[in-house]
Amino acid sequence: LKSFDQSRIAKSTIELPEGVIFEVEDFPELRERRSLTLRWFPRAVGEDFPIVLSARESGLKVVRVKFLDANGSLVTERAIRINLLAPKRNT
Repeated sequence: LKSFDQSRIAKSTIELPEGVIFEVEDFPELRERRSLTLRWFPRAVGEDFPIVLSARESGLKVVRVKFLDANGSLVTERAIRINLLAPKRNT
């Protein structure tokens, strides 16, 4: 995330592939969403991205993140590859 000028970024939109869900304990309704837009605080973000995800099936997933300016115009876009593990089911 440090490879571009973050000073123009006002918000980011996270787009999930099929089978990947947002895990936010206080907002369980987010599990049904395919995308989420967040205000951007460059100083608060280092190498990590402040979201928790889970997957219905284990494997490599590609999450797309669009970085937008204050007018909603695209500044840059990233495809983040994440290897997620599906939760173990009790049998």
